[in-house]
Amino acid sequence: MSAAPLKVLLVDDVALARQRLERLLRAYPDVVVAGSCAGADTALAAIVRDAPDLLLLDVDMPGCDGFGLLARLRGDARPDVVFTTAHSDFAARAFRVGALDYLLKPIAPGDLREALRRARARRESGPAGPAWLLLRERDRTTVL
Repeated sequence: MSAAPLKVLLVDDVALARQRLERLLRAYPDVVVAGSCAGADTALAAIVRDAPDLLLLDVDMPGCDGFGLLARLRGDARPDVVFTTAHSDFAARAFRVGALDYLLKPIAPGDLREALRRARARRESGPAGPAWLLLRERDRTTVL
């Protein structure tokens, strides 16, 4: 018996960014795009309605940003999150709020493959993760 497909919700205010992610995700037969949203309000409704396993979430969006969207979600209603953004300066904050990964645009196919692997592994093992995480930024390492 095979595992259920990984349901992914795309959240980015830039339509071309969402379209590129959809094209990249077509390479994975075990991934289903549950929806594509241009903002936090439509994403919140889609999360409640479709219960995706994973959000591919932009940081910088008009109105409510990606972090604001996560703050609006309650514990078990919150899917795993991979931030997909052009802004490198929010990475530490993303990992502090429990992101699985932080991918910089343009998204490299290998980076997306690794993020999906982490999402599948989390799904199979449950929400428990490492007690700490090393974040390497330029010339320093931070333990989270």
